Amino acid sequence: MQPQNDFLRPSCQPDFFHRNEREKDYSDLTLQGSLGGPIVRNKAWFFAAAADTNTFSSQETFSGDIVDNSAYVGSRIAKLNFQPSPSHSLAAYYTTSPLDVIFVLGDVPSDRYTATPHEFGGELLTGSWNWSATSDLFLEFKLAFHDSSEHKALNAGDGYDLESALAEKQQDPRYPPNNLGPHSPGNNFHGYIGYRGGEQHWWNGWILDNGFGRNDYPRDQANARVTWFASEAHEALFGFDWQDVAWEQNLQRNNLYVGNVFDTSSPSGFDSCSIIRIGYRLCYLQDYSPADLEGEPILHGTKSSNTAFFAQDRFSAGDHWTFNLGLRYEDQVHLNDVRRTVIDSQDVSPRIFGAYDFRGDGRTLLTLIR
Repeated sequence: MQPQNDFLRPSCQPDFFHRNEREKDYSDLTLQGSLGGPIVRNKAWFFAAAADTNTFSSQETFSGDIVDNSAYVGSRIAKLNFQPSPSHSLAAYYTTSPLDVIFVLGDVPSDRYTATPHEFGGELLTGSWNWSATSDLFLEFKLAFHDSSEHKALNAGDGYDLESALAEKQQDPRYPPNNLGPHSPGNNFHGYIGYRGGEQHWWNGWILDNGFGRNDYPRDQANARVTWFASEAHEALFGFDWQDVAWEQNLQRNNLYVGNVFDTSSPSGFDSCSIIRIGYRLCYLQDYSPADLEGEPILHGTKSSNTAFFAQDRFSAGDHWTFNLGLRYEDQVHLNDVRRTVIDSQDVSPRIFGAYDFRGDGRTLLTLIR
């Protein structure tokens, strides 16, 4: 086992332009490809593309641990267009571009257990159908499903389970299992802040203030429009909008210990917790995970839904007047992060627009809006 303060020393190469064999194995890699063309001549077409990028990079932490902080991006696009007849048109589109990366604290003294793996995800699926029912009636239908995410795992174990993370960490000779109690670093995966030379050092566990776990942001929506061209001077529009947005959370936050010089063999996690001797700090615990909440998500996330119906009538009166009359009904429901209803409203909104064209050439207008 390394001496206690040996792993606090930064690892410095006398010639930082020299690349060792391990560093030579790391290089950027980007693969791209696309394919498209007709499926049925003059009726159906497709397009697909994919790109994979891996930076193949690593970083040495202040304690001497090597952390793979490669950034991986895998992008996918697929598109399909179908026109079964001159009056029908259908389209579908899918895209995703996840990013996986481990953030290392740079020059801040730390070990590999304070590295923060992130998985950023994003998927979008849309579909549309346009139909010219007659020369005077046009219908539009659209669907969209969007899901973005931010998953933050522990840099040990299966990523989200504290027990498996602890079991893996205890294979590290610097963090052996012991009988020194729950506050000893070998018996937990909490974060420790130690001080040495007036500088903060982070050790042992996840340190971000919002915890580790999963954040998902789904958004689903549907839209429908019916346009009736009654005449050159009269056009009516009827529609429906629906949207459901959520922030789904399942987060846990590790406790945080603060003391003097971090010591893996100490029951407190620090070499001393005395406040009498000058230069030493009082050790204290910030308890973010009391026993009755351990293993439970901190928040459930928010949820909002909006449903609206609307009608709009545009018509002209002579060569100078144009009117646009509308009516919109909305039903909104919003739930807060503990899924308590904070807004439940139904609103009716009339809309009136009038414009007078003084010369009938569109240059000088008087507009009235309500």
